[in-house]
Amino acid sequence: MAVITVLQGSYYTYETKKTSNCQAKFNSDFALVVAKRAQWANEDKAAEIKLFKDFLSVTKPGQGGKLLTDYLAATDRTDKLRAANPLPILEDRNC
Repeated sequence: MAVITVLQGSYYTYETKKTSNCQAKFNSDFALVVAKRAQWANEDKAAEIKLFKDFLSVTKPGQGGKLLTDYLAATDRTDKLRAANPLPILEDRNC
């Protein structure tokens, strides 16, 4: 009976450690992706503010179109970065 108890305890400890390591790795990966996505959101906000400020200083006809094109290119870039870096899903890790 003692041998079975020791084996069960050892197995439980092994499984718990394996799950804890998997969860810790997931948490780390998740935090990295969230940090990147926050940076890209900040870049989107900065591009929007620049667009508004630049529109206020437009002096020639046609300048507004270029400003809008530049803004759309900036947001398209960050959209593609976010799409290429989705948030990790714990269930996909089989933790």
